[in-house]
Amino acid sequence: MRSEAVGATAQAPPGGRTLIRRTTIAVLAVGLSACGDAEVRTSVAKEARSFLVAAQSEDRKTFYGHLDRKALRADIRAQLEAQARKQGDTRPFDEAAINRMIEPESFSIQGVTGLGMRGVPKAEQIALMIKVLPDGRACLVEPAIPPKCVLTFERQADRWKLVAVAASNMEIQRAPVR
Repeated sequence: MRSEAVGATAQAPPGGRTLIRRTTIAVLAVGLSACGDAEVRTSVAKEARSFLVAAQSEDRKTFYGHLDRKALRADIRAQLEAQARKQGDTRPFDEAAINRMIEPESFSIQGVTGLGMRGVPKAEQIALMIKVLPDGRACLVEPAIPPKCVLTFERQADRWKLVAVAASNMEIQRAPVR
């Protein structure tokens, strides 16, 4: 009885060869996609490291070169306004206040990696924390449960630029309305 089962599975049904080819092609496509993701993670990791080094050393020129300031400002504004609405405050935010949040001093390595690392991790270490998103952007993932994108980068021309940051434990305190 056992040999019959082996014999039955050894013979390919009509069209079975096509199924094997399709499966092989699908596996190859997934493998090639993973290779592409690895290249993206490596590329983003190099840019993210350069950004973090610039933030830590307060190298403003390099820091600003890694930002899409308009996109980042819009992202921060949306997060602030959403949190303010939760707290019952619907007033708009001052652009100067938002701009002050986009300064090297506002980014800490521990806050970004969540690992309590000293100094900026190597690009290889950062690459392990990069997640490629379905829309083509990539983010540095905080090792939390569930994982959370902390810094999101988008490919613009020849480099990856920071377009979004995840605010956490945000509580907004503003002067009362007079």
